Parts: sequence; C-alpha cells; structure tokens
Amino acid sequence: MIVKMKKVFIFTQSKDAELTLERLRSLGILHIEYKDIPKEIDSNLKQNILLLKEAIDILSMKEFKVSNTNICIFDIYKTAEHIINCFKRIKYLEEYLLNLKSQIHELEGFGDFDVDSILKLREKNIFVKLYKIPANEFKKLKGDFVLEKISSYKNICNVVLISKKDIKLPFPEVNIPKLSLSKLKIRLIEDRAVINSLKEEIKKYSPLINIFKEKYNQLLKELEFYNTLNSMREVSKLKFITGFVPIDKLDLIIKSKDEYNWGILIKDPEKDDLVPTLIVYPRFVKIIEPLFKFLDLTPGYRELDISPIFLIFFIIFCGMLISDAGIGLVFIFITLFLKINKTYKKLFYILSLCGIFFGLLSGTFFGQELFKIKPLAQKFSSNLETFCFFIGAVHLSLAHLWKSIIKFPDFSFISDIGWSLIIWTGFFLANSLILGKPFLVFGKYFFILGSILVIIGSFDRKNILKGLAIGLKEFLLNVVSSFTDVVSYIRLFAVGLASVAISDAFVKMAFYINIKNPIDFLIAGIIIIIGQLLNVLLSPLGVLVHGVRLNVLEFCNHLGIRWEGIEYKPFK
Repeated sequence: MIVKMKKVFIFTQSKDAELTLERLRSLGILHIEYKDIPKEIDSNLKQNILLLKEAIDILSMKEFKVSNTNICIFDIYKTAEHIINCFKRIKYLEEYLLNLKSQIHELEGFGDFDVDSILKLREKNIFVKLYKIPANEFKKLKGDFVLEKISSYKNICNVVLISKKDIKLPFPEVNIPKLSLSKLKIRLIEDRAVINSLKEEIKKYSPLINIFKEKYNQLLKELEFYNTLNSMREVSKLKFITGFVPIDKLDLIIKSKDEYNWGILIKDPEKDDLVPTLIVYPRFVKIIEPLFKFLDLTPGYRELDISPIFLIFFIIFCGMLISDAGIGLVFIFITLFLKINKTYKKLFYILSLCGIFFGLLSGTFFGQELFKIKPLAQKFSSNLETFCFFIGAVHLSLAHLWKSIIKFPDFSFISDIGWSLIIWTGFFLANSLILGKPFLVFGKYFFILGSILVIIGSFDRKNILKGLAIGLKEFLLNVVSSFTDVVSYIRLFAVGLASVAISDAFVKMAFYINIKNPIDFLIAGIIIIIGQLLNVLLSPLGVLVHGVRLNVLEFCNHLGIRWEGIEYKPFK
C-alpha cells in the first residue's frame, strides 16, 4: 500500500531556523522538498567528504584488507590524506615499473653497457646507436659506419651502429637509456620494494575503515543539514521550509507546532509536486520487499503498489524457470546455511519449494535422464507451452482489468476491458500459430468486441472524428505488441527446458564412459556434478532476468506503471 502524503509548510522566525531544523531532524518524518538549488556551503566540508570517500574506497580494496591490528589516529583527515597519497604513489610507481620492464626487455638483447661512455663518445662526434634489424637486411647494409651484431632472436638482429656522422637507418631504433641495464634492474627491485612497503603502510589503517565510514556518514548528514538550511525561503523576518509527511504522522508535526511555536500549513499535494513514495507492505507480502530494494524499484506516488500481484506471479515464474525438484532441494540446503536476513530466507525457501513443485509435476529431478521419475501430472507436463501462454494471458488481462476498475466510472474504462479481450485473442492465436492447435471460434468474437471497445473507449466524445482517429491509432500501435507480449511468456518453458537439456547432456556424457574401475566411476560422477552445478549457477540468473522482467516490463507496461517514483527519505 502506498501511504498517502500531505504537503506541509513550516514557518519559524529567521533567528530560530537552525534550531527548527534540529528539531525536525529529531522528529525524522519530513521529506524535504528542495525547490531552489541550495547556496554554496563551506567548501572544507565538501572537501572532507570527498577525502574520506576516497580513503574508504581505497581501504575497501581486497589487497588492503587485513585482520585487526592496534592503531590509533589523532587526525582523521590527515590520516585519510596520507592513505590517498600512499595509494597515488603506488599507482605512479606501478606505471613507472611497466616502463622499466619495457626498457629492460628492449635492452636485454644488447647486454649491459656503460651509458656515460656512449655520451662521452658523442661529445667527440662518435655516434653509437642501437637498432633492431631483420637478419636478411643486416647482411646487405654497407656504408660509412660500423655495424656489430650483439645477438639475434627470431630473425631479428640486435645491432650496434658506430659512425662519425649522425646516421639514421630505416629500421626500429632503440633509444639509449639514462641508466645501464644493470642499474635499471636494480631500480626495478627497489621500486617493487617501495610499492610493497606502501601497501603495508595502507594495510595498517584497514581496521579503521568503520571509523572512516562513521565520520563520512556524519559529514553527509551535516551537508544535508546545511543544504536544507540554505534552501529555506525567507519572507520578512520569517523562514519557511516545505516537505511531505505521511498522513499517519501528521499528529507529530501538529504537536510540535504548539510546543515550538511554529506556523504550519497543511494541504494536499498538487499535480506538479514530486511527492515521495512510501510503501507499507502487508505482512504476507513483506518477503518481497528485499527484492524491490535490491532492484531499486520505486513506483510513482500516483501509481499503484503491485507488490501482492508481483509476489504471486514471481513465485510461479520462479518455479517454472527452475522446474527441477533436485535443484530446488539444493537451493533449500544452501539457504539453510546462508547467514542472511530472515525475510530473505523465507523468500528463498518459498521459491525453492515452488521449483520442487513444478519439478515433480514435470518429472524432473536433476534432469530427466538420471533418475527418470514419473511426472505427477502427465497432462501438465505435455502442455507446458499452453500453460505459459495461459499464465501470460491471465497476468496481462489482470493488469487491464485493474486499470479499468481504477478508471471507472470514467467512460474510458471500457477501453481496458477491450484490451483484456484482445489479450485472450492473442492466447488463442498463439496456441494456433505456434502449437498447431485449432483456433477457437469465439476467439474472433473476442477480437471484434475488444477492438470496438478499445476504439470507442479511447476517443474524446467532444470531437468524435478526432477521437475516433486517436482511438484507431492507439489500437493499431498496440494490438501487435499485445500478441507478442503473450507469446513472450514462452520463455518460462524455454528456460526450464534449457535447464533440463544441460542436465541430461552431462548425464549422457557420463553414461558414455565405459566404467571398469573406481576411477571411471569417479570421472562419470564428476561430469554429472559439473552439469548440476552449472544449473545451480544459471538458475538464479534466469529467475532475475526473466521472472523479474515479466513483472516489471510486460505487466507494468500494460498497467501503465513507469517506476519513476522517488523514495521517501525523511530528514533525520
């Protein structure tokens, strides 16, 4: 259920603005409406927030996580800055190491030499250069210079050119480094040691990450407070702030008004207001709340709360997508040992049990080849595709019937009744075109009646011709998509079938082994286990992608939900 909100204006004397915000924050029920962009606040606060955020990100990296060590800090910001500087130096040195390795790799073919001697020779107009020359080209080179082959690798000669003129050959030249090869290798070892010491230095502060996070959250609250203070509008010697309060919490605001001498104005939100959404889930639906939070789904304030319908169909979709009693049992055992919230556990148990149920109905226990159990419902097993289309028609027509109830008594409600009939026509058509079943006669009457209701219900009665054109346009644009949306529910069958195919393919591979000794038996067992593990890993992905999609996209598109709401976040 989406909780009704009231728009509240709170007035206070300018001198009491900060104190008023402190009191509102302690109440923790007002969702602030920021009409204007807050004025610039103290830049030090923002700088400290960014500093701590960067330090937290560094300490959160796996390479810096260590067990608790005893360490104390005197200045959290200087410590954060020290951590960041160490990390930046590590990154700089790692980049420098790559360059060193590249130089060493290039020079190893030329051996170690004294760089200073080459530079002194250049002062006397004797030029020494290093080249990489193909072997067949090296033999052809002649001129007023000396070429000496130092080494070769894969038909490439590492060559030293000595001349009294600055000669350039048309081949890749290796630049003379500032340090000799031996010194470069020493520098490489030294820099690696420095990097390791810097990493150890950062690791010392890893146990302090929770202190950094606590301070970071404190600064965010402080930033929110000053943003709110600076966004308050002023009239004469009064300041006021606007926001939204759940209707069941209004009494707290009214009591505070009398206690703190506030002026308040309470009204219903206007059409243009960005009203936050607060959903209170019924007890039997509360298990779906973690999934909505994980997916970051928030309906608009004026939209519908679909959580009960979402939960019912999500459980059915999940059962059909898993559709294997063995895999369902594996998920139950995994859930037993998971250290997670009880609400998550309840949801996982229900979804796993549903997977077991559909698996037993279709006779699937770790595939259909390993144990070959009989389906509990043979007719259901042989008509799974029809059941998918049926579920799709029920799901989508329910969206339009719900929509028509909301629109009633407005005349346009008949349009959605029409779409429900067209969706059932899509069900009959899908059975006929895809499964080769006869198209039921009354299916065409559903389509004719549904089309008339959609066109009539969509137009504006003030301008019949214009309204008729709009209704016809809406009908033509959406009639094909209604059919394809019903057909898209076949994914429930396809994903379950793919899961069975994977299991059976690995089982057949194992059965092909001619078992003569315990090692052959072990290999066959490992092959079967790999196939089942693959399904265990892929099943949750299928549930998230397909089970969620059919609810969030197909169903919600027909219901008109866009998930454009903003979450209710009270000022605390």
